[in-house]
Amino acid sequence: MKDGKIHLGTIFHQEETGASLYRLAMPNLWLQKEKADRFLLTNFKQIPDIDHEDVKTVDVFLISRNLHIDEDDKIREVFDYLRKYGAKIVLDYDDYWVLPSDHHMYQHYKNQKLPHRLALNVSLADHVFCTTTHLQERIEPLNSNVTVVANTPYPEGMESFVAHPTQSEKVRFGWFGGAQHIPDVNLMAESMKSLYKDKSLNGKYLLVCAGWNDNEAYKAYENVFTAGYRNANYARINAMSVYEYAFGYNEVDVCYAPLRADKFNHYRSELKCVEAGIMCKPLICSKIPQYEDVIKHNVNGLLVGEKESGAWYRYTKMLINDKDMRDELAKNLQETVLRDFDYRKVYEKRVSVYEKLVNKR
Repeated sequence: MKDGKIHLGTIFHQEETGASLYRLAMPNLWLQKEKADRFLLTNFKQIPDIDHEDVKTVDVFLISRNLHIDEDDKIREVFDYLRKYGAKIVLDYDDYWVLPSDHHMYQHYKNQKLPHRLALNVSLADHVFCTTTHLQERIEPLNSNVTVVANTPYPEGMESFVAHPTQSEKVRFGWFGGAQHIPDVNLMAESMKSLYKDKSLNGKYLLVCAGWNDNEAYKAYENVFTAGYRNANYARINAMSVYEYAFGYNEVDVCYAPLRADKFNHYRSELKCVEAGIMCKPLICSKIPQYEDVIKHNVNGLLVGEKESGAWYRYTKMLINDKDMRDELAKNLQETVLRDFDYRKVYEKRVSVYEKLVNKR
């Protein structure tokens, strides 16, 4: 304790990531604004930045995923060092640590033995935060002290998550994502070809690739959305920082969230449902467990089964031609998200864990 407050020391390794935004930055910003009477926060860039005096005053260390240390003995040594003066360690984990073989980081993970080291970090923590009950089931054999804390934005502290929708004569369908989603976007390839061939829809819609970077992944996405560079009903939203990218939701009317049904994706969060809901957009998404936890088909979204490759086209056409349906799905999804992903309730779960850990010391 410092000045009668719980001292939370957050260790940032990579601040400019979606994981750090949702798992560290926004929850901590809420703590600073709403719980300043009970919490003192300090951010550390790296383990070497933590000097002897700082370690003495920290009650709980919050770490995103792992310590970024390459040797098992060194990992254990640093965990012991951080605990030297009684601090507890909370690891915040947002996805599965074993990658599919076609993931762009697979070889790096394999060469660096990262699945083993990430699992070791999980096992050594005093407590683990994770995103879903599905991921919780993978973590519990390594560490039984797990709390599910969903990904949800803090609109009052992050202007980009306050909706200011723009208007367009065309219905704009947006996909938002990083460079690791080629197999997921490929699920839409057949439907995007059908959409291009449907001349009755020409000029009524735009397919929008958000987060555009001039690299091979985004060129692959673009190839899918344009049906091999034939469909002119296409636009880009250039990449923005993690603090700004949500502004792009104001430039679309409907969201896509394709996700291949593999083991790695099974443990991803329902974040795309949450973002679409917060920004009041209807969503067409893959029928996978974490999305089905949020989306009820034809009520607050549209679900596409793994073998329904043509459904992306059918549902896109349906929403192009039915504004009332777009509005109804968007309204219902927003109500779902505001109820089930209320940031106050979600962030309070973090507070409860911090207080229990400190009381146990």
